[in-house]
Amino acid sequence: MAARRVLLAGDQFVVGYRAQRQWNWLIATAFLLGKLGGGLFLVALLVDFPAGAWLGLLIGVVGKGTAHLAYLGKPARFWRAMLHPQTSWLSRGLYFMGAFAVFGAITLLLDKGSTAWEVARALALLSAALMMIYDGFVLSASPGLALWSTPLMPVLAFSYALLGGVTLSIVFGNWLDAANAVASLDNLELGLLGLNLVIVVSFIYVMFSSTPRSRRAVEVLARNYTVPFFVGVFGVGIMATALLALWFTRTDNATILTGVALGDVTGHYLLFYLLLKAGLYAPMLPRGTN
Repeated sequence: MAARRVLLAGDQFVVGYRAQRQWNWLIATAFLLGKLGGGLFLVALLVDFPAGAWLGLLIGVVGKGTAHLAYLGKPARFWRAMLHPQTSWLSRGLYFMGAFAVFGAITLLLDKGSTAWEVARALALLSAALMMIYDGFVLSASPGLALWSTPLMPVLAFSYALLGGVTLSIVFGNWLDAANAVASLDNLELGLLGLNLVIVVSFIYVMFSSTPRSRRAVEVLARNYTVPFFVGVFGVGIMATALLALWFTRTDNATILTGVALGDVTGHYLLFYLLLKAGLYAPMLPRGTN
């Protein structure tokens, strides 16, 4: 028997849960590129892989910035989003991105080992970490959407960003003849895949056990998006990626890394895209259903 789909009120004036429709695939893409860029930069800088750090900087600044501009639709007004950092996570995110771009570039351009390099490096690592965790704070600061409004969201964002950074560092390191620099990351990749599995399952369990709104959102994930959630997020993003990563550690075949990268990025994107799709507003009536 086919799984029962969760019915939503849609745009009609009736009692029922309503899915948010403002944040779409472009926002999910911006989230993905920001986390991957920050994670790749941080990991590559720590293992002394400058080319990987440059790629992370480009992915995080150019990729994420372009996706945000495409979503807003009016680039000339983009600067207005920077006016309220004291109240808006969007404003804070723009400052984080600016700091990431400036201090990241300075670090990669300065001579390694100088005092100025050490200061710039510390600030670059901090701003990269903020890029990795920022989207989780954006989502958790949405009290009207119970699935997002949880302290676990920044943890989920950072863990996936770190996994993505390690994955891309290994992939690009082997593709760009810097395998020695990233050789120590193979076991960390497998460990992070296991950790992310635990974090995602814990997140789903906590949300299902929390409020009626968050429980209904989890039901939307499981019933309305069964294939992309279970097959895409868990099957491809974690299980298949782990098997391919383990295969690579046994063979050192760089071709396998293409599958590792595709699996990780696919699961990463689908998870946060589906979290956006499953964001539900509570029914306006009756009050007791909130």
